[in-house]
Amino acid sequence: LREIHPNLGPQEIKALMMNQATSAVANLDETRAPATVMGAGRVRADQSADAVSIATPPSLSLGLRAMTRRTVVIRSLRVRNLDDVRHGYRVKGSLRYFDFHPAIAHVDVGMSGGPFHDALTFRLAPGRAKTFFVRFTLDPSVIGAPEQLFGWYYFLGNVDGRITIGQRNGGDVLRVPWHVTPIG
Repeated sequence: LREIHPNLGPQEIKALMMNQATSAVANLDETRAPATVMGAGRVRADQSADAVSIATPPSLSLGLRAMTRRTVVIRSLRVRNLDDVRHGYRVKGSLRYFDFHPAIAHVDVGMSGGPFHDALTFRLAPGRAKTFFVRFTLDPSVIGAPEQLFGWYYFLGNVDGRITIGQRNGGDVLRVPWHVTPIG
């Protein structure tokens, strides 16, 4: 990857690998593996070598969130076109794994802090980059009282997903995993 992209630094090479990783990873019992087990997923070096776009940072961690009410967290992502031709992109956020009811988290995307929507599109000229924002809305009210008590002392439930950035012409598909451990 360093030979293909000699102008990229170590963090960008890491992002290339993480952006192209597959999250189709299972636990030993064949259940879906959470991000705390698999990270970004299994590396696909061949797809990383073919990539002409990069998303940084390569993952978003919202950490351990003790919440008593609905909480909104906004993070930024940057996409750069490494190619010598213009590309269009479509961005969408999703939930992938959850230990609680899936209504605990909602993900949407927007430019310059809003408005936010389920999906976002933009174009990038060769060598150009664009920053957009991801809004996570976390609702601890869906965590039942027994789960809350159990969570504080025995079990830290996880919620994760990914931000998918696809080239509109069918080229690269960049995946940026996100994770949060919510406690009501």
